[in-house]
Amino acid sequence: MFEMDTNHRVIYLKSFSKIMFPGQRLGLTVLPQELTTEFVELKEVIDIQTNTLSQVIMQTFIESGLYEHHKDKIVLRHRKKADTLRNALKIHFEHYIFNDNHQMHTVIELPKEMNMNKLYQELAKRNVLVDDHNKNYVSTYKRNHKFLKLNTTSISENRIEQGICLILEAIEASKIF
Repeated sequence: MFEMDTNHRVIYLKSFSKIMFPGQRLGLTVLPQELTTEFVELKEVIDIQTNTLSQVIMQTFIESGLYEHHKDKIVLRHRKKADTLRNALKIHFEHYIFNDNHQMHTVIELPKEMNMNKLYQELAKRNVLVDDHNKNYVSTYKRNHKFLKLNTTSISENRIEQGICLILEAIEASKIF
């Protein structure tokens, strides 16, 4: 959105927590030139508790080139996992619809008749952690879609296909006949 903004109304916020580590409460802001002065003034007022040591360390890390190197390693690792996941889904989930991209989350669409409570129980029995699909809707939205949202961040690449097979087992055990 920021790149397509021709009216200078979009402010881009980014966190370093996914690339570095979650506990690092440090990010960056890219904003239109017209807002820079006001933003800096506001930032000075609220910056009383900001950890300047953390900022200096991050600045040094970026300027030395280590950040770019670290980021490239993380992106490559994620891409390998995404490829492994995609290949496993093509083999084991050929009758299901799933998004086929390199994004952080992969979504498998499930039949509307799927008993989601039973599915979550079956997944738990197999020690498979997935995100509850209800968290993806506002509470007043009529939930017409059922899906599993997968994330390969906390699983090693060599266990992804095994996990996909366990998910398929759980789905088959949860179908309503």
